[in-house]
Amino acid sequence: MDALSLCKSRRSKALETESFSLFVPRSSPTTGKSVPEGRFLRCGPNGNGLSRKAIMSEVEHSLARLGTDYIDLYQIHRNDHATPLAETLEALSDLVKVGKVRYLGASSMPAREFAKALHIQRERGLARFVSMQDHYNLLAREEEREMLPLCADESVGTIVWSPLARGRLARPWGESTTRSTSDAFAELLYLDVESDRATIDAVGVVANTRGVSHAQVALAWLRTNLVVVAPIVGASSVAQIDDAVASLELALTMEEIATLEAHYTPRHDFQGISEDADLQGVMARIPGFAPAS
Repeated sequence: MDALSLCKSRRSKALETESFSLFVPRSSPTTGKSVPEGRFLRCGPNGNGLSRKAIMSEVEHSLARLGTDYIDLYQIHRNDHATPLAETLEALSDLVKVGKVRYLGASSMPAREFAKALHIQRERGLARFVSMQDHYNLLAREEEREMLPLCADESVGTIVWSPLARGRLARPWGESTTRSTSDAFAELLYLDVESDRATIDAVGVVANTRGVSHAQVALAWLRTNLVVVAPIVGASSVAQIDDAVASLELALTMEEIATLEAHYTPRHDFQGISEDADLQGVMARIPGFAPAS
């Protein structure tokens, strides 16, 4: 269960607690996140950031909301450049020492920042990150350049967000959905129309040959990279859950993998960009980019 710390209503928090208690055995892993981004403010003072104050406060809120006494995997949501990195890492390690958290994880950031964090943790004898939650799929493979090799070398598993490229890899090219016609962020992430279309068509070829869905093929491809531990699957139907489970039984051949990867082209990388000013700066450098209003 992924329990993201956000500024939520009392009712939504109550529903989250009830759902966790009813459907998730305590032996199942739970994930809490501390969110530094201004766009995802928590309620009240110190509502964002990765200071010691914010981390210690948020873990208590998460534990109370989930009705449990510890969290298996506690991940920071990107980086907080307004707080000294050492302060963040010391606070996280203290949570492990006192038993409120079992393991620590990080999420989207440049590989150089993650390498620095791992170095500080090793140098100071702190609890180390065991996971990296990053953006990776057949249409977004920039992580293969630095982050994935780093994670493999440091024995860090990756937990992939947007494994189906915000739905693009789950359907044929040109097939629209309510989300695809209103998702401006996806326009920013997936700009290379020619490359993306060829890759999606390749997914369709493999899917049709195997008699499986597009989603099953895209998810099965992720498992060919051993550093990928699991995708984050945000299902809105039983069929989507069935697809995710079925993908575990699909083993792609080397020829199929080559077919799926053949059309990828380098593109702009948005890993770890949280601040609006930085995001606007990147968008300004993309020729002809005009997000949907």
